[in-house]
Parts: sequence; structure tokens; C-alpha cells
Amino acid sequence: MLAYLVSWTNASIGDQSYVYKECISACVSAECNVSVPNASTSSLYTPPVLALHERAVVWNCEDECKYNCIWWAVEAFQQDGLPVPQFYGKWPQVRIFGIQEPASALFSLLNLFAQWHTLNLFCENIPWRSPMSFTWVFFSLVGINAWFWSTVFHTYDTRFTEYVTGTCFMKRMDYLSAFGYVLALLSVLIMRILYRQPTLIKVVAGGFIFMCFAGHAYRLLFTRFGYDQNMQVNVLFGSLTILGWLFLPRLAFDRVQQEYAKYIQLAVSLIGCASVLEIFDFPAILWLFDAHSLWHGSTIGIHYLIIK
Repeated sequence: MLAYLVSWTNASIGDQSYVYKECISACVSAECNVSVPNASTSSLYTPPVLALHERAVVWNCEDECKYNCIWWAVEAFQQDGLPVPQFYGKWPQVRIFGIQEPASALFSLLNLFAQWHTLNLFCENIPWRSPMSFTWVFFSLVGINAWFWSTVFHTYDTRFTEYVTGTCFMKRMDYLSAFGYVLALLSVLIMRILYRQPTLIKVVAGGFIFMCFAGHAYRLLFTRFGYDQNMQVNVLFGSLTILGWLFLPRLAFDRVQQEYAKYIQLAVSLIGCASVLEIFDFPAILWLFDAHSLWHGSTIGIHYLIIK
């Protein structure tokens, strides 16, 4: 049972399995003109020639070996009667037009479009001099940035942009942009409560939110701040945002404002329910739709509730 011989490290079972490592060693040595110590003398297979659209998203020979060896290892695991493992923290997914996680990338792109579309609707219908117009535009721009990086990250998550600590720069930008998006929705709530207060109070509140973002950005970019810690921070501030929108409008908004707040309350409730997908992880359905991609797909329509 070669697939079961695993080195127990912080990496995923799949990429630490014996069959995967042997495949990578043989493939890279034979096909990529890379000298690999103790590499197998026989290549398991010859990777296909990279198409133009695959080269366009920076796939190279070693990446091609990794991709094909994933499926070689998956077949070995299944033949041994073992469950499909994760590789590098992700479930195996088929690559389409050079896109590494096609479903997540597509849903992220649709979220980006929805965010852009709702921003345009807002600008067409709300006067710029309205008290909260700048705050909502800022929130939308932060969202567009977050979905852009999510699309890029799911299109091609690689180590070619290693930055500072050796972790993929795109991955960190995806994490950081998502955190900024959470803080932006929280800041909308805070500014909505404080918009009649003196400017100094609003500046202090905004400064506090910015310091939270800056502190998290420093940890992500300049320290070994892992995925688990990042998730804990996002869950904390995400929970504060959801609970804040659910309960604070009853205390701080008048009756008319509470009517409008119901749409956002419904939106954050749906976001909370959809987050369950991130907890109950499972292998990709049809090798395309994993829990994370379905989470992205479930949020597309929520943008229209928030802006309403």
C-alpha cells in the first residue's frame, strides 16, 4: 500500500505520500531537466505539452508534474481503498483552460461582477452628498479588491511569487483582502451609528478599524502567521460583524432605518448559514465543486441584499 506511506508533517496527506513524492521525483528529473537526488530512473508518464492558455497563467514543467502526479496519487489511494486525500491543503480538482480551481475562480469572478454592478446601481440612484455615500462606495471598492484577489488566487495558486516568509504572495493577498472586506462591512455599521456624531469621534472609530487591519496585515506579510491563525481572526471579526448588524440596529437606528437594516440583517444571516460549508469540508464533487467553491457561489446574490 504505497499510497499509505505518509510522512506526518504539517503538509497534507496527499503531497506527503510515498507514491506522490516518487512520481514528482521521477517526472521532474526526466521531463524538466532538473537534477533530483535519488530520483527514479523511470518516468511514470510524460506530461503533455503545455497549451498556450496554460502558459499564460504561468504554468511550467514542474507545476505540470505536480498536477499530473496528484491524479496518479489519487488513483493509487483509490486502488488501495483509501479516501481521496488533500494535496497542499486542497482537494484535487480538474484544471480547465489552465485554471487551477475553476469553480472557485468562476464564482469569485461572478461575485466581483455583482459587487461592481451593485456599486454602479448605488452611484446611479444615491446622491454623492448623502451622509453614507462615501462609506458605501468605500465598502464596494474593498469588496471589488477582495474578489479580484480571490479570482487570481483560485486561478493559479503557486509559490512563484514567494514573499518574505516563503508563503505565496497571492494567498496572503487573498487572506488580507478578505479580512479587509469583513472590516469594511463592520465599519459601515459603526459609521451608520456614528454619522451624526462629531467628526473626531468618527475619525477615532475609523482609526481603530484601520489599526486592526494594519496589525493583521503586518502579521500576514512579515511573520509566520499561518492559515489557522488567520481563520481565527476572520471568524472573530466576522462574528462581531454579523452579531453587530443583527442586534445594534434595534438599539441605535430609528424605525425607518431599521426597515432598511432588515435587508443587511438578512444578508449577514445568509452569510452565517453559508459559512457552514467552510466547516463541513468534503472532496470536490465531479472534481470541480468543493465546499469552498460552493461557499463562494452562495454569496453572489447577497450583494444585492446588502446594497438594497
